[in-house]
Amino acid sequence: MPRTCAIEKCKRKSRSICSCCNKSLCHDHLKEHDDLNNPQLNPLINEFNKLDEQLKSSNTDKLIGDCRQKLVQWRDNCCKMINQLYEQKNHELDQRCLQKLDEQRTQLNQIRSKMTELIRQQESNQGHIDSITVAIRHIQDEIKTIENTRLQLEIRPLTIDDSLIFIEEFEPNKCNLVNLTTPYRTIDCAGEWGPVLASNNRYLLIDRHPNLCLINQKFEIIKQSPWKFDFIRDMCWSSTLNCFIVTTRSREIYLISEKTLATELVQTIEEQDWSSCTCSDTSFYLTAR
Repeated sequence: MPRTCAIEKCKRKSRSICSCCNKSLCHDHLKEHDDLNNPQLNPLINEFNKLDEQLKSSNTDKLIGDCRQKLVQWRDNCCKMINQLYEQKNHELDQRCLQKLDEQRTQLNQIRSKMTELIRQQESNQGHIDSITVAIRHIQDEIKTIENTRLQLEIRPLTIDDSLIFIEEFEPNKCNLVNLTTPYRTIDCAGEWGPVLASNNRYLLIDRHPNLCLINQKFEIIKQSPWKFDFIRDMCWSSTLNCFIVTTRSREIYLISEKTLATELVQTIEEQDWSSCTCSDTSFYLTAR
């Protein structure tokens, strides 16, 4: 039996089922139903179109921000480090060869001087001849050994950990330092002096009395050196000088090599008792107590 319209008091037969409310409606009431829904749908269509246009016009460069520039800088820094190591090892190869040859040249010059002196004084005897002959034979053997010797390189493959670079989403306006995660790793810095630290993109330098410690990204101590100078007030990293800068209670300023932790005193300032320090690419800043 055909259904009647779901609208109260309407006796007409239903013609279709409304997809919105799933009711069986006659032709007239279905039209009325559509006329009620369409005005509500039109604003949503407009809003949808705006969102669609906004998505199409979204600027990926704005989303990426300075990340690409940081990647390029990281790549350039890595290439620079590789080139520096290459030049260093290339120089070591040359020095190793020159050292071997210079030793033989020195011995030849000594023999030449001795022969010249004997000829000048006209006092050569069989003992002199035998001595010079033995020395020449020795140099001949050494040169033959050098010619039959080859330097050998043991080069380990350069392994790059993918976890060196993290890509994550960040909303500056929603940054909340209260929600910091639990510590990734800790290191004991207990000692007579309060710990002072500084960082570059590769390592942490920590005043872990009585030593200065260089710590990698896995929080492993890869190098340490005794600190034989006065109490450290503060330290910072200088990208221009490519080293750490340390200030002390004695108003002294030291440069600390990242590779060796070698220390170089650069200046003593008597006028002020300096407290903390930092630097830019062109300037060094100090605060006074």
